[in-house]
Amino acid sequence: MSSDPRELGRWIGETVYGIDYREVREAYVDALWSVSIGADADDPDTAWAAFAQDPALAGIVELIPEPDVWERLAAHEQWAAFDVREPIGAEEVELDAALTRAGVITTMVLVNGTQTMHYTGDDGSAQTHIIRPSLEMLIGCAAEWNGCRLLRVLDRQP
Repeated sequence: MSSDPRELGRWIGETVYGIDYREVREAYVDALWSVSIGADADDPDTAWAAFAQDPALAGIVELIPEPDVWERLAAHEQWAAFDVREPIGAEEVELDAALTRAGVITTMVLVNGTQTMHYTGDDGSAQTHIIRPSLEMLIGCAAEWNGCRLLRVLDRQP
């Protein structure tokens, strides 16, 4: 796990926008869960349930399409490559005084880049589509977490 919020932001952006729908959806869900704030919980099942229902954290789960959407994209053999545009934007912010006193440094991270979508068209031909997405997220770093964690997604375009 990274102790640099920019590097974690880059990894999250590459995971979300460099997605391959031909692979197993749960691998992506598990990957994002592993860098989220609840990943170190003593009872991961309870933490996951709370995580998925908390409106502030739901945006993290929503970065991965629902299973029915995933299946439709997989049927078209869709996958993407994502090239991160440098520099990655990062600004420390004080989210909560209690978190700051507890040693958590919160950083707003903005990842932009170029996503090239590849898929099989209805006629069976190979197709590509270019998108310029961005992902703004809040990342917290603390010694007790041994690095940084994704706290919440602030904005995602498109």
